[in-house]
Amino acid sequence: MTYNEVINVGPFAVDLGQNSLIHNGESTYLGPLRASLLAYLCKHINKVVARDDLADSVWGRSVSDHTINQHISQLRKSLQQLSREDLTISTIPKKGYIARCESAAIAASEAMKSLFNTRVLVIESSASIAEDFSGYCLENSLHNVDVVTNINDACRMMASREFDLLVVDASIANYQGLQLIRNIRTGGTVLRPDVKIVTTFREANPSLMGFNILMDIQALMLKPVSSDQFRRQLEAAVNETVELKPTAAYQLVPFQIELRTSSVLNFA
Repeated sequence: MTYNEVINVGPFAVDLGQNSLIHNGESTYLGPLRASLLAYLCKHINKVVARDDLADSVWGRSVSDHTINQHISQLRKSLQQLSREDLTISTIPKKGYIARCESAAIAASEAMKSLFNTRVLVIESSASIAEDFSGYCLENSLHNVDVVTNINDACRMMASREFDLLVVDASIANYQGLQLIRNIRTGGTVLRPDVKIVTTFREANPSLMGFNILMDIQALMLKPVSSDQFRRQLEAAVNETVELKPTAAYQLVPFQIELRTSSVLNFA
């Protein structure tokens, strides 16, 4: 976790920058330690967190069980005083702790259902990463996701079926991926201009981030990603809304931007 990070779970948000718990627009100060403790538990909502993992992530060192129990107890009291009955912390004997939020579990279930019904096209220039993505789809039972490694195959796929979400590798040679995005937003393809789009890259490149903002891209996925991160980012993108600007605004956005990457593949 990083300073200023905000962990969202159901109707709650733990703001590490303000060391506060936010619910329905109301902010309650927790203090640095309790905020970090709650944030880490919420980051693994409805999952058991081992004591050692909690100590390493929150304290940065090994601490006694008594110390952890003491702060967990204080955090529980804070939540009870705030009448936050939907967010609870339980001790799992000999295993660790778990933060539970029923509304978060329901939201996660609904997001997964939404993703199951979404047609996704992934364009990834690296054969090995494309293979990883295909494996992630199998692991998460995402049967409506197609993975291709070049623009030509992507265009053939788009011509034969409708897609709700595109995941586009920004490092495809000759800016073909970024050009495709601009073509989509300006109505130059068979896809709807408001189709949801996620770009992928190996770093948070400033030029690419600026391009994403101007082209109303739903997210930047940093590679490599785990199976869980891949699924979560697709879920988040599916639930985003796209409000298009006038076509002329997209036409003015340059797609030949400065990208630094160790290897760029060229496709015929």
